[in-house]
Amino acid sequence: MRPGPFRTTRGVGLLAVALLFSCTHPGCGARERTLYLVHASDMEGELLPRDGVGGLARFAGVLHGLLEKAPENTLVVAAGDTFMPGPVLSIRLEGMPAVALAHRSLPIAASALGNHEFDQGERFFQEMLEETAFPFLSATVFFNGGPLADRRPALAEGETPWAEASAGLILPRAKRCVGRLLPGGRCEGFVVGLVGATTERLDTVASVAPSARSLDDLSSILEAVQAEVDRLEAEGIDIVVLLSHLQGAHRELELLERGLRGVDVIVAGGGDDRLADPQHRLLPDDRPSPLCEGERRCYPLVREGGDGAPVVVVATDGQYRYLGRLGLRFDARGHVRWIDPVSRPWPVDDLSLEALGAAPDAEGLALQAKLRKALAPAETIVGRTVRRLNGEREAIRNRETNLGVLSADALVHAAKAHGLP
Repeated sequence: MRPGPFRTTRGVGLLAVALLFSCTHPGCGARERTLYLVHASDMEGELLPRDGVGGLARFAGVLHGLLEKAPENTLVVAAGDTFMPGPVLSIRLEGMPAVALAHRSLPIAASALGNHEFDQGERFFQEMLEETAFPFLSATVFFNGGPLADRRPALAEGETPWAEASAGLILPRAKRCVGRLLPGGRCEGFVVGLVGATTERLDTVASVAPSARSLDDLSSILEAVQAEVDRLEAEGIDIVVLLSHLQGAHRELELLERGLRGVDVIVAGGGDDRLADPQHRLLPDDRPSPLCEGERRCYPLVREGGDGAPVVVVATDGQYRYLGRLGLRFDARGHVRWIDPVSRPWPVDDLSLEALGAAPDAEGLALQAKLRKALAPAETIVGRTVRRLNGEREAIRNRETNLGVLSADALVHAAKAHGLP
């Protein structure tokens, strides 16, 4: 099998290329493994479509269509912020939050722990974990008591838990069988190690639970992630994926520049980074991330780790509007030696469904109908504005805006109406 094209940039020299394509390890080539990663990020509970794009039903339809391309070799992962405060998050169906019910229909193996998972408080997050069929991963968030402390068990050396058996837990690392996990913990296929990381800005970009704390600088995050990667390596797991929510893919790239080693793939989240090549179809008015400027190939980005091995970096936009599909082949040492040339982001729209021969998910359509019915009273217009309200991400997170002022005034008005001082 001939290697596919690689883009080597920012210090990846001829030596790295030679290492990538040479094969001197005893038995090299005998254990080649092919992995397809289907990934999403910053879904943020946007279960309803907008302007014919996104929504749970289309998202699940595109996801299952991508899974059908290589069902035995595909791993579905997320990079955090699977939900956040909003009208949909307040709705309960079948005795649980509607977002938790939606997650049950998605075959996610694991997600990074994002900042917005904390916004409704630790009790709400605990309830979400009780109903969630996959673990959240973070090597950089800890709990000093509280209801979430029991959800983050201490892991002994050499005892990485299977993600399949860790639903609803918060773990620094996990392993996943790509293939079939047999009784007794034997993987019929191959094992992928998963590590999680969360932004060091947790205290400023989330309503953090009182018992939660995050490592507070990138150097500490690098050290914590590296320790978990080394533990996986000590167990003989040589394919490692980092699910990272550092608020922008440039931060994950900085981890590599600082020497992170032993990671093969980074799925970045928190920045709505739209990594895409010029020929990739995006939704109307969407453009590739500024990180793609000057890159010959941007989905995926290829960099060099601290050990000289190639590292593949991917990210997608959020709100159920995109899924990414990355195809890789690994050699006997667990190094990437081939990238499927059709790897790309997939818009969650009808054109993607048609291209995949898929349809909107029936359960998703039924859930969306229930949500619309529950939200119908909130569609009553209570006022109009002659000025555009600025709700742009970079504006509202970094300075005062008219939408921010209006939201604050509305909260004060509501609090006074309920007799609060």
